Amino acid sequence: MKILKISGICVLSLAASGCKLADTMASYAATTMCTKVFLSGLSEQHVMETDLIPASKGAAKAALFDVDYTDKTVLVRFLDSTQKAIYRDQLGCTLVGNVSEAELRQQTLPALEPLELDSTIPWPQGSAGVSWVNNVDLEAIDAAADGLFEDKPTYDINTSSVLVSYRGKLVYERYAQEYGPQTPVALFSASKTLTAVLTGMIQDDGLLDVYQPADVKEWDNPNDPRAAITPYMLLTMTSGLGSDKTDQKIDPDVFELVASDDMASVFAQKNLYAQPGTAWHYNTGNTLIQTRLLQDKLGGDLGNFYQYMHSRLFHKIQVASAVVQPDNAGNMAMGAFAFMTPRDMARFGLLLKNGGQWNGEQIIPSDWFSTMLDAVELPNPWNRDYGVGIFPNTQKVGEPFWPMLPEDTMSALGLRGQLIIVVPSLDLVIVRTGDAHDEQEVLVDIGRFIYGLLPALPLG
Repeated sequence: MKILKISGICVLSLAASGCKLADTMASYAATTMCTKVFLSGLSEQHVMETDLIPASKGAAKAALFDVDYTDKTVLVRFLDSTQKAIYRDQLGCTLVGNVSEAELRQQTLPALEPLELDSTIPWPQGSAGVSWVNNVDLEAIDAAADGLFEDKPTYDINTSSVLVSYRGKLVYERYAQEYGPQTPVALFSASKTLTAVLTGMIQDDGLLDVYQPADVKEWDNPNDPRAAITPYMLLTMTSGLGSDKTDQKIDPDVFELVASDDMASVFAQKNLYAQPGTAWHYNTGNTLIQTRLLQDKLGGDLGNFYQYMHSRLFHKIQVASAVVQPDNAGNMAMGAFAFMTPRDMARFGLLLKNGGQWNGEQIIPSDWFSTMLDAVELPNPWNRDYGVGIFPNTQKVGEPFWPMLPEDTMSALGLRGQLIIVVPSLDLVIVRTGDAHDEQEVLVDIGRFIYGLLPALPLG
């Protein structure tokens, strides 16, 4: 199954030209260490061994780290660059840049009613764990999961969690050492599915039309060809914006953005490689622009977007752990920087499985949900269908993502094998998280797990 070939980070592959090696490395290392230590509660050694060293091909060993557990900051020095990330409750980690640390710490969020889950009530409504479903073969599921948790000394594949929801109940969960039900993990590009869902909700509120040109300040001249780009194009990776698609790299601009104060603005200033709507090219910058656009439609302040996300989406589906990190300019960077626990990822998957409904309420507008699953009819290098921020299992332009699963399957996919696999016709949700630095192989392993899982469920 050959569907992913993520381009190397310029610094992390140590081979690309035209990018700021030291700044990118130091920025990525500071943000990653800060997030995984202070948000996820992981040890510094674990972060180095499972993320920074393998992702940088060993270059992270040359970086100097100063982790301050009192102020919750991480300072990284690499070559001639020094970068600092600070942790803030409910916002995660942000790089210090044009907006100073003092100014960042003065930013406030609206007070929300805390979401309390009853520990005596099973998932998804409460915080209790696995529930029993008759005739589910747990031993067979565990045996199938063994291949995902095999010891990989090089951390090419390092699974941190696997969860299975069947018939609306959490029937299986398994965690690696240092992880557990309360550990928030990075969704990476599975965050794009959240952006797509919120777009449909904000459009349903009358604040946005995804088929009209996007209100982007960098393109406010009507003679600018980029002014034809719509939110739909941004969400479907058909904006024509960014690095030339002919080099066949996936997401070639993302790690330039990591080191930027205003990630959306940096990407919005890039030139077109194709006329909007005529070509497909995966680039996280598209979703960063779309997220900033949503924030602008809600008033522009990160607090407004924060309140909307939690009150209108997360809290309604019993998701208490979600954190979306803003960039230095104060834009919620949902294209790749959302975090939640695996159980909450499964709750989001359950929302998708139920067609956007939760407890009888249509959270995701039903017509928009159908649009999300309608694949773009443009060829792409993965040879897999791509809808609006999600991978359907259809065959409009390529092969099914998961050949062993029904056509109604949908997948939210993030870097290093973060997966939410949703199969409505089987009443099934699968979550996998981890640090897979061989992404091709981890997808093969997930496929093996699915083949072992299906016979363990009383399907039909």
